[in-house]
Amino acid sequence: MTLLLVPGLLSAQSIQLSGIVTDQNGERVGFANVMIKGTTQGTVANDDGTFTLDGLAPGNYCLVVSRVGYEAYVQQLTIADGNPKSLNIQLAELNEELDEVTITATRTTRSVESIPMPVDIISGEEIEQIGSFRLNEVLQEQTGLQIVSDHGTGLQMQGLSSDYILVLIDDEPVIGRTAGTLDLTRIAVDNIARIEIIRGPSSSLYGSEAMAGVVNIITKSGQQGFNSSLRARYRSFNSLGLSAGAGYKGEKLTARLFVDRLSTAGYDLDEETLGMTSPPYEAFTINPKFAYRFSDKVNFSINGRYYTESQDNASELIIEDNVHVMGEEGNREDWNIMPALELKLNDQHRLQLRSYTTGYDTESSIVYQKDKEVYDESYFQQLFNRFEVQYDWYISHQHISTLGLGHTIETVEATRYDDVNNFHANYVFVQHQWLPNDRFNVVLGGRFDTHSEYTSRFSPKLAAGYQLNSWLKLQASFGGGYKAPDFRQLLLNFSNPTAGYTMIGSSIVEERMAELEAQRQIQTIYIDPITIEMIQAGKLHRLQLRAKSLSYQ
Repeated sequence: MTLLLVPGLLSAQSIQLSGIVTDQNGERVGFANVMIKGTTQGTVANDDGTFTLDGLAPGNYCLVVSRVGYEAYVQQLTIADGNPKSLNIQLAELNEELDEVTITATRTTRSVESIPMPVDIISGEEIEQIGSFRLNEVLQEQTGLQIVSDHGTGLQMQGLSSDYILVLIDDEPVIGRTAGTLDLTRIAVDNIARIEIIRGPSSSLYGSEAMAGVVNIITKSGQQGFNSSLRARYRSFNSLGLSAGAGYKGEKLTARLFVDRLSTAGYDLDEETLGMTSPPYEAFTINPKFAYRFSDKVNFSINGRYYTESQDNASELIIEDNVHVMGEEGNREDWNIMPALELKLNDQHRLQLRSYTTGYDTESSIVYQKDKEVYDESYFQQLFNRFEVQYDWYISHQHISTLGLGHTIETVEATRYDDVNNFHANYVFVQHQWLPNDRFNVVLGGRFDTHSEYTSRFSPKLAAGYQLNSWLKLQASFGGGYKAPDFRQLLLNFSNPTAGYTMIGSSIVEERMAELEAQRQIQTIYIDPITIEMIQAGKLHRLQLRAKSLSYQ
């Protein structure tokens, strides 16, 4: 939605113009661009359809309101006194079916059709039609994405593996990878409003793990008034999914709680061996959301998520020609909390303050079934904290600049890592969006990252799009991405005495090699550990060209 005001008579008196935009059914229409024609004044309406313009003088104005998917609204206004003026604007929907808005591609709200990068949107309606339990089942239906099984159910994109794909929930990263794979079966889908997929290097905004692209999962925030939902599904192998949600959305307060339970009896492809190919498990997801709009200028929100999963299996182990029946138990959980404060300083300037804390824990044990004696135990604990500030300057309808900076603290402790390890990182990103007209748009940006364990990286981004006609659009983008070393490459300290090998992470290689040499376990050294340089982040630069066909029903 765009608001154009053409001033008439001017005076030193300052007047406030505010309003609420709705559709023909009375539902509020959010995410509006608001500006005064011929000046740098402008704003973006809130997601509840409210907007405010300050600093207007008495005079005659032509009010033009438009938004993607709606017919333009035009009204002549006369402001003759110093009292604030409030408007109720109703937009009529267009018959064409148009794309949704996206926040992932630029970290600002933009229509998909005005983004010069490859962006795919999976709507909540599409997800419901698929009838899936978990995220992997939704993504495997998408063209150009491949689901792979390697230490969990992961994703491939742009020819790159799961290591290089960043997965977000409500704009914040999901942690907890096994051998680089983020298991998508941890994420329930009944609470997803839409999924935004950015293909290609996105490190210029999101840093490491965004080398191949970004998958951002936007959860539901509820509808106006009180609302609730209940869903149950049953599949083969006694797989049962139950989910429930309840919430309220008013002018100021929004609150929602979602609960999901999934259980399955598993399956076995080889009945001649003990144990199951896919063991039975039970998983719970709890997702609370709360938001409060103190005023048109101050919004506060806090989201949370908790996931827990447990599974059991059995196996046979041969030790000195004796067959032992072993019981295997595994548990994993992840949780996060995301408070955020949005400040609308004035019509042109917005400030967002975000904090994010998340943890991931796994425990596994193998015991002798006969006497319950422990054969092996292992654990992994990861804690991630991020503090971020983002400033958006809506210079005019044609120019939007973004500046962000952040600090992360990451802690990891595991059976195969020595001690408790702490990492620190800082980053700053900048971006400018230029929209000279309705057909042409450009995005230019970059991000600089520093890390306590590897060398710093700069990731650039340049993208442009031009709409030739109503059905064809050309897009070109050049981006640089990088992949940070994972915990195994930095910290792993694992020896297999039976096979006769040891695996050592780069940050402890010198110390560990000295220990092995002192124990006379090394016969020959081919590379002096002192000569091993500081590990660097892997980098990738990619140029993408795409012709996009635009078709409407």
